[in-house]
Amino acid sequence: MTEKGNFEERLTALEDEVGDLEHRLQRSEKDAAAARILAGGADRDTSELRIELRESREQNMRVHNATRSDIADLRGDIIEIRGNITGIRGEIGQLNNRVDTLTLEMRSKFDMLAAGQQQIANLITLASTAKAANSSLAAAAPC
Repeated sequence: MTEKGNFEERLTALEDEVGDLEHRLQRSEKDAAAARILAGGADRDTSELRIELRESREQNMRVHNATRSDIADLRGDIIEIRGNITGIRGEIGQLNNRVDTLTLEMRSKFDMLAAGQQQIANLITLASTAKAANSSLAAAAPC
């Protein structure tokens, strides 16, 4: 009977262990179901993140392309401005030459004017001297 008593104890222990395993299996199934729900939520979250990331990348590319276009336009404007500055420098050089030419012409005319004024002054002095000489001769001559 010892084997029968031992058998019943072993059977009871085995039934207890099976019950415990069934309980653990049910908990594992519930945990697996919860994990599937969480995984599904995580999958949706990652899908949403992928969409947002793609949209962000696309927006970033549009901004970079617009910036590239603006920079290209600015480069064209700078090249045009440089050309304008070169043209202005040439015009300033021409104006400087013209001012130099006009300055030389004015100096020449001022020299001619000074010479003419000196001749006038000489003629006035000569006329004044001649008049004074005529006056003194007339005063010395008997009437």
